[in-house]
Amino acid sequence: MQYNVERRRRENIRRKRRRARQIRRRVCLTAACIIAGVIAVVARTGTRAADINACTQTETGAATVAASNAQNIAPILHIEDTQEEAAAAVPHEPVFVCLPVPMSEEEQRIVFDICTDNGVAFSFVMAIIGEESEFDKEARSETGDSGYMQINDCNAEELERRGYADLYDTAQNVGAGVSILRDLFDKYEGETHRVLMAYNMGERRASELWAQGIETSEYSREIVEREAEYSRFMDEQKGGKSWID
Repeated sequence: MQYNVERRRRENIRRKRRRARQIRRRVCLTAACIIAGVIAVVARTGTRAADINACTQTETGAATVAASNAQNIAPILHIEDTQEEAAAAVPHEPVFVCLPVPMSEEEQRIVFDICTDNGVAFSFVMAIIGEESEFDKEARSETGDSGYMQINDCNAEELERRGYADLYDTAQNVGAGVSILRDLFDKYEGETHRVLMAYNMGERRASELWAQGIETSEYSREIVEREAEYSRFMDEQKGGKSWID
């Protein structure tokens, strides 16, 4: 019996020791799993934090770019811009308005088309016609000026080369006059009074006056005033739309 009791005691001790080792292994394994889980969670959290940070930076960058673009656009587009201002910013096609002068609508349309093709204001050319010939297409001066725009004979050879031979034909006479004006506008860079003075008295005589400091003439001032009257009339007839040349 003593033997059996001692053996049993030893077996119990060995069993307890095995049990203790099993418990320690399980505890270690559990702890290892917990630690691994914590590390994984921390890693995932760090990754998500990095992603969130990256997204935040991206959104911040996008917001910055958007703000920058808004600043760039701001000077161009304003909420307070009216529809009228927006419409005025868009170029309009030339609109024909028949002026209340002693020239038929058909004849005026011929003048209008020539002006449109050459980029010279219709009101401007009509002012010259009114001053030069008083709208008489058969007008002939003692100094050799013919037709609506009083084209001088000294220009006949050059104008004939351009295709303007019959200076009593409306299209040819006005075509010749507008062609001369177009050349003068290009040469004098749009200086209206110089263009008119050169057209009226010739470039040599006009140059002499400019050299004396005389930049306008009674003729040029009269044309400018008459053109302004025609332009106002046209604007009223078109409902305030100005003709863009």
